[in-house]
Amino acid sequence: KDLDLMIAMGTWAGQDLANSAHSVPTVVASCSNPVGSGIVKSAEDSGFDFLHAKVDPERYERQVRLFHDLIGFKKLGIVYEDSTEGKTFGGVDAVEKVAGERGFEVVRCFAPFNNVSAREAEDGVLACHQELVSKVDAIYITVHRGVTLKSLPKLMAPLYAKKIPSFSMLGSNEVRHGVLMSIAQAEFKYVGQFHA
Repeated sequence: KDLDLMIAMGTWAGQDLANSAHSVPTVVASCSNPVGSGIVKSAEDSGFDFLHAKVDPERYERQVRLFHDLIGFKKLGIVYEDSTEGKTFGGVDAVEKVAGERGFEVVRCFAPFNNVSAREAEDGVLACHQELVSKVDAIYITVHRGVTLKSLPKLMAPLYAKKIPSFSMLGSNEVRHGVLMSIAQAEFKYVGQFHA
């Protein structure tokens, strides 16, 4: 009760603080989809007078449209946990929306990230990549606990072997570590200014 401001970094932290159990001004930052993950009510209203989050409801749709414009794939592979959180982190609704508009097929592979070790999460993504490369002509690398800068070289190897183009949902740092492309953020300075 003696705090003036809470900064919630990430989806889980935002979910923990998006409730009426407190009234401390709260900024939710570094969250994939505040609306889809239930942190805020909508892009126009957080649902709480004390809660603020950056919402870009069409971010992942723009990414998938750009990827499709450049590659023209007919089958897009995505890896995510088959849970509400997994679908949110994986931007599944956005991918399905663009697939409906553009007429490409979404090929899914499920890899757990909750209640498993980091190693099990990585192994799940790797198994999915090994499976998907024979079924798709492009892969959208989603946000997943098994996808880390350390694990990317191993995870990308099956894609390189079959020359499968990839797009990072997370951003340009993953491109520096082997993913073919993404959309770069203009640093976090602008996000901080937006929240301020």
